[in-house]
Amino acid sequence: MKQLRNIVFTLIILIIIVVISYFIMNFKAATNPIIKKEKEIVPLENESELFKKGKEIFIADCNACHVQKERLHNFLEDIFEKIDTSFFKIYITKQDSLLNNKDTYALERKENFGLNGMIHSFKYNNEEIKALIEYLK
Repeated sequence: MKQLRNIVFTLIILIIIVVISYFIMNFKAATNPIIKKEKEIVPLENESELFKKGKEIFIADCNACHVQKERLHNFLEDIFEKIDTSFFKIYITKQDSLLNNKDTYALERKENFGLNGMIHSFKYNNEEIKALIEYLK
């Protein structure tokens, strides 16, 4: 009988812990700006063909790691206020060269994003790069 009471008491404690954890997680999701829902995407009325092509490239190649420009927490927002387009071209096609040459911006980006194994080395032609730049502007 005493053993049964201990088992029931333990189960009640576990249920209480699970319920409290559930409410804590939901409270964090409701108040944490990183977990908030994405804002509504409103497509531009006059998207150029170049913009559309850039968006296609971004979704196909970049979206695995980077959110689209219409989303919250877009670390690429205003990217061309930080770097120029010629540097961007090198960064997305030959990031390893920048890192090997100890480029400050490339090294900072690599450190800020956890020194993961991803290196940008896309084989884009000039038209694809122009389209991607158009999309990100």
